Amino acid sequence: MRIKQFIILILLIFSSISIIAAEPDSLEVVRKVYDMEGLTIRAEATSSTLGYSLTREINPEDQGSALNVSDLIVDVPGIRLTTSGKGVSDLRMRGFFGKQIKILINGRPLNAGYFGNVDLHSLPVVDVERINIIKGPISAQYGANTMGGAIDIVTKEIPSGWQNISRFIIDRNSTTNLSYIASYGARNHDFRINLARSNSPGYYLSDDFEPTTFEDGGRRNRSAYTRYSGGFGWQGYLASIHSFDFQANYIYMDNKEIPSPVYEANFRRYTDWRNYNLSLRHRVPITYNLDSDFTLYYDHNADTYEEYTDSAYQNPTLTSELESNLYGMKWDTGWNYSDRLVFNQGYIYEYNSFAREDNVTYQDGYSGSIVTHQVYGQPELYLTDSLILTTGFNLSSFQVNDRKQNVDLSAGVFYSFASNIRTSLTYSRNNRYPILQELFSSSSGNPDLLPEKADKFEVTAGIPLNLGNRGAYLHIALFRNDIFNLIEPKFNPEDGSRLYHNVEKADNYGTDIDITHNPWNFWLTNLSYSLILSGRKSDYSLLRMPRHSFVFSNEVKLTDNLSLNQESEFYSERDDLDNTDNQQMLDSYNLHNISLSYKFRAAIVSCGIDNVFDTLYYERFGFPGRGRNLFFSLELRV
Repeated sequence: MRIKQFIILILLIFSSISIIAAEPDSLEVVRKVYDMEGLTIRAEATSSTLGYSLTREINPEDQGSALNVSDLIVDVPGIRLTTSGKGVSDLRMRGFFGKQIKILINGRPLNAGYFGNVDLHSLPVVDVERINIIKGPISAQYGANTMGGAIDIVTKEIPSGWQNISRFIIDRNSTTNLSYIASYGARNHDFRINLARSNSPGYYLSDDFEPTTFEDGGRRNRSAYTRYSGGFGWQGYLASIHSFDFQANYIYMDNKEIPSPVYEANFRRYTDWRNYNLSLRHRVPITYNLDSDFTLYYDHNADTYEEYTDSAYQNPTLTSELESNLYGMKWDTGWNYSDRLVFNQGYIYEYNSFAREDNVTYQDGYSGSIVTHQVYGQPELYLTDSLILTTGFNLSSFQVNDRKQNVDLSAGVFYSFASNIRTSLTYSRNNRYPILQELFSSSSGNPDLLPEKADKFEVTAGIPLNLGNRGAYLHIALFRNDIFNLIEPKFNPEDGSRLYHNVEKADNYGTDIDITHNPWNFWLTNLSYSLILSGRKSDYSLLRMPRHSFVFSNEVKLTDNLSLNQESEFYSERDDLDNTDNQQMLDSYNLHNISLSYKFRAAIVSCGIDNVFDTLYYERFGFPGRGRNLFFSLELRV
């Protein structure tokens, strides 16, 4: 019955297109929606990404109090970003978990480490130009491990000439962030360095929070950290046709405390937390219609995790040292066979390893590694100027004790009507390989695990509208995901063990709706809505994912130099588990943020209030969110 309702809804949307679509004469106004300055979200489906994707553009006037990458996307509907029990980011997107979502920087994957999670809380915002978020079916070009989608963090191009940018942020929590970027762009060689330091004694809870035996209220217990980061980049040309891009980045935290649930006392922290990564990219046209794009990359994570019996961190009970390494290469070629046919193909190799040692369970230490090979291809056929067909495949294998093969498939149809209405119908089967913990944990690891898989279906429509003779754009996506081979620990009553097995299946469906309107030249408004529902075949509920989420934002240019930004967010009730794995319901809540930004010559001054009404809400069971926060930022460009 639900499938029938889903199909009927699709037909209703497409049948209504001709009624609400704008006339072609209004398209000139519509395009201005995406040309305005500011932090905007573009929603679309393209043949290169395949499914529904969002592009969040990052401008200094609108960064507000953002201190890390998670702060930049936490308000995107359909995405849920909280903090896990070990103090790292816990990402959910359309019901998929963080370890099922691929995180990239400039197209290359980041090391997800032993636990399969890239900590977006630890990635600084220095030099970020935009963030591309792919929620739906995903093309073969993104490789394996994209079952839950992908998030690609894109850094800025190096401008010509000298440029120095300094940015300082301070907020009510006494959190400070200082960053500096210096770049020099010449004819054939461009250079850039960036340095940043972020320090926080912890954040304040809402005044409505009632202290517990284990949480004092006021400033959140055990939430302090200090983070240092730096980077170097070089872009250059050799012999006019060889393009090179070298990037090196380093992040270090000498102390990062881990908050506990408010109903229990855990004294934990990370010391000597570090990440560094290197990449070298080479692009060259081989012939007039064949291009080569080759990348080598290396990513290293290491940390020391400690547990104590006291809040002064004097009596340790556990000291665990963990490091992981990712070595990889990707070779992509683009072949323009004709004006109507483009073929992209490539090869990806990755070697992922870890070593772990502690003073309790793993005193002798242990280690393991995974080798993956991937070959992919994706042709795009332009049948007409309005109709595009694309298909793709990704043939991959991973090896632990023995080699296992996997095939991902994708297909899409993209059609544009005469009135510039863009529609798409897409499908992909994507996988997620077992992570190092699931394969090698001494207590629960299983080297015979199979990849998780998902069949993802989506239909989208992008519709220009004419609202009061002003430009607007509506984008709608309807999706369904059928997921199987889910990896979960399974209890064995014979010996009391809990080994990981491929035991569960799930399905979900929903919609994403985004409308952007430009009522007047000085005013840009956006409304986004996301709905996700769990299917009847699911073996698990959508933990921490709100069924309904709304974000309403406005940017108003009060003068040429002064702008006002307002944002309101609403999230419905969510399911979660308590410390005994019993299901609990988290209340719905709404948040309101407001900020002002002023440009004066080489300076940009911003101030604002996050969580204006000091709402008390819970990101997950036992973990209250941040209370009201006032911030001030100053950026100087020379």
